[in-house]
Amino acid sequence: MIAVSFLLLLKLTFWNIAVLSQQVSSKVNITIGILGIYCSIPRLKLNGSLITNYNTTYDPKLISTTGYGGFTFFGDAAVALAVEDVNNSSTILPGVNVKIKRFSDCGPFYQAAVTSFTGRPSGFAPSIMSRDLTEVHTDVIGVVGGEISATARASAEALSSYQIPYCSWYSGSPLLDDRNMFPYFFRMFPSSKSGNPIYQFLKANSVRQVGIIYQKDSSNPLLQATEIIDVLQQKHVILGAKVALITKLTPAQISYAINTFNRSTVRYIISVGSADWISKIIYPFGKAGLVGPNYVWITTNNPRPSSGDPLKVYGTDFYSFLSGVILIGPKSPSSYGPQYYLTRSQLNLRTGFSENDTTIFTNSNAAIAYDCTMLVLLGIDKLIKLGNPANLVASRGLQASMNLSLFQDLGYESLKYSIISLTNAGNMKTPFVFSAMSGDSYDSYAIGETDIAATSFTYYSGYGYFFNGSTIAPTDGLPRPFTYTIDTSFGLILVILSCIGLVVSLLVAAFFVFYQRNPIVRVANVPECLLVVAGSLLIQISILLYLTDATSLICQLRMWSFRMGYNIMISTLLCKNLLVSRMFSKNRVRRPELLALGYRLANATLIAVNIFIMVAMDVEQKFHCFLLTL
Repeated sequence: MIAVSFLLLLKLTFWNIAVLSQQVSSKVNITIGILGIYCSIPRLKLNGSLITNYNTTYDPKLISTTGYGGFTFFGDAAVALAVEDVNNSSTILPGVNVKIKRFSDCGPFYQAAVTSFTGRPSGFAPSIMSRDLTEVHTDVIGVVGGEISATARASAEALSSYQIPYCSWYSGSPLLDDRNMFPYFFRMFPSSKSGNPIYQFLKANSVRQVGIIYQKDSSNPLLQATEIIDVLQQKHVILGAKVALITKLTPAQISYAINTFNRSTVRYIISVGSADWISKIIYPFGKAGLVGPNYVWITTNNPRPSSGDPLKVYGTDFYSFLSGVILIGPKSPSSYGPQYYLTRSQLNLRTGFSENDTTIFTNSNAAIAYDCTMLVLLGIDKLIKLGNPANLVASRGLQASMNLSLFQDLGYESLKYSIISLTNAGNMKTPFVFSAMSGDSYDSYAIGETDIAATSFTYYSGYGYFFNGSTIAPTDGLPRPFTYTIDTSFGLILVILSCIGLVVSLLVAAFFVFYQRNPIVRVANVPECLLVVAGSLLIQISILLYLTDATSLICQLRMWSFRMGYNIMISTLLCKNLLVSRMFSKNRVRRPELLALGYRLANATLIAVNIFIMVAMDVEQKFHCFLLTL
């Protein structure tokens, strides 16, 4: 009896195993690829770019947490954790088993890649890896990656041509926003484009003129600066000074930059470059008096030398020049939810990383790698739940439907942010925050932020903080146009006097027109008198224009009407008096009508020359502004 029971139990066990195996085997396999800097991790074997022997356990003898090896390893672990969570989920991709393939974008291990990876060998990603992803491993239908921008551009372009979605947790180049070249590329962090946020900050402070200095031989700073310049030009902000310098600064270059800004009236200076490069700029500018209560520096990076104590690298007054420097960057959450800390603990358990250093989770962008993977898999889940067969999705039958629009608004609540969505450029939507540095070491405090679309800027306290904590924003260096209203006593007096002047001028003009045939009046030279009255009318009108808003057109009309009126009066009075002097001179004038005609032609010539000069001045000013914005 016992033997029979044992046999029945054994049979039932094997039957359950068979059923479970059949259920597992009935699941559709979907494969996603991980692109990374695996050449920074030793002892990996490659078949082309595919890694065939990856070890998911952390080995401190092989992997440094401070180099690209640690960055790649923990990013990879976060992707694997997200895949595991989805495979264990009953609501996300039910009936689907997600698998992973790893691809090196830089070939096998080499020591230099551990600390200073720059994309070498440059041809590996666009040739070997891209071919493996698109033509060899055709089961890969989506990709996540932790590539630097230089290699991501080649990967993203190749993957987009095969309609394979690619979510990056590290590539920050603005060039990757190009939807024509990279329609299937997106990323789980905000764009580095800061042109619109900076413009909204300038607009909130009534700033019409800025200067910019940027690092021209580094890809990201150059692209960032170009985008800022383009936006400011479109918004008609005057670039009063523009200087582009290389990374290895020389005293001559710094002197040139300082002289350029000293010759301008710029008070707001935008600096774009690496943290080390900006620190090398701002200190000599501070020594030259270009940092202080009359200046505002806006920078995309914290001015910090790459190594050493800045007080020893530069001088003991270094931090004093950081006071009032405005830092701009995407808004970060003030605190993280429980899922963030749970995922971090699970990652440590999964990798065997038992050290107390929790910063590796942040420094490796592991949270973003997890979110990237979840977003790709949620997008695939959405595609299948729309009624599309999972096996058709797994065989690349619906790649045309897996562009950016599929992933833009999935209602996903990321580890670090609340429910997120992506912009049309493939970046995470988030406000930009402006922070003011205190001048006490690198301390800073947030003073305001843009809205999520960067169409407005709001101070948290209604005002900003500038040099030495001042709440008054410095002027932009341009003269302020005057505008008066009749609500003020000065404006009321202006209106009364101008109206009196207009009435008197019109009465005088009417008098000369009505009595122009009177012999006594004719002696006064009626045409010349009417021209003088016309000049007076133009001056009165120019004064009244100060009662309207100072738009570009109104400012031009103010200057033109006043200059024209003044010059018409002066040239007419001059020619008229010369004519009278000549008529009553000792020498007899034989044909006075010809003499009068000659002086009137001279007067007309003077007025025409004046008009030509005013037009030339306007053209030159606009051309000068155009050159400054190039």
